Amino acid sequence: MFCTQCGRALPPGVRFCTGCGSALGAAAPAPLPPGAGPTPPDLHWAAVVALTIVTFGLFWFFWNYRVAAFVRKIDPASKAVKQASLMIGIMILQFAIWTIMAVLAIASNSDAIGHGLDFSKIIESAVGLINLYMVISMRRSLEWYYNNKEPIGLQLNQLMTLIFGVVYLQFHLSIIAACKRSQLQAPYAQAGAPARPAY
Repeated sequence: MFCTQCGRALPPGVRFCTGCGSALGAAAPAPLPPGAGPTPPDLHWAAVVALTIVTFGLFWFFWNYRVAAFVRKIDPASKAVKQASLMIGIMILQFAIWTIMAVLAIASNSDAIGHGLDFSKIIESAVGLINLYMVISMRRSLEWYYNNKEPIGLQLNQLMTLIFGVVYLQFHLSIIAACKRSQLQAPYAQAGAPARPAY
């Protein structure tokens, strides 16, 4: 048995969802008309890439967090904000450790920099895995929302999501934002609604 509002698995016989508090068996609310929901972050994907390059990758972390915050607004069950925050925290930790290693290398003429490079590879692998999981879950949330709550027929390619991550998601969010500004109703062809993402 699953909640029709948040998709949480529930034991049989309960009358209210333990996740969102919705009454079970109650009629689901009607979907929003296209364009009625919140406007997604609107920044051209090329600007995201350019700012990431100019800031040596720092903007990429900020924009991941910005998109994750929007996804949480449309899908409160999303954990993307926590994952984006974890990536930022790991990178701050890496910077602190690099600074300490550099000071030790200068002070003691040791090979601390070599150890720092090994540690950096582990950190970058962890950030990459977190980012991969985060963009996949954001993709599912976006498809669920834009096919159920504000139906416009959004379908996101899984491979493009894996390769380009938040840049690919931002490409589509910019299209949706532009349509909302110009009050176009459905930028994408209607398609079958995907199931609510599982977390």
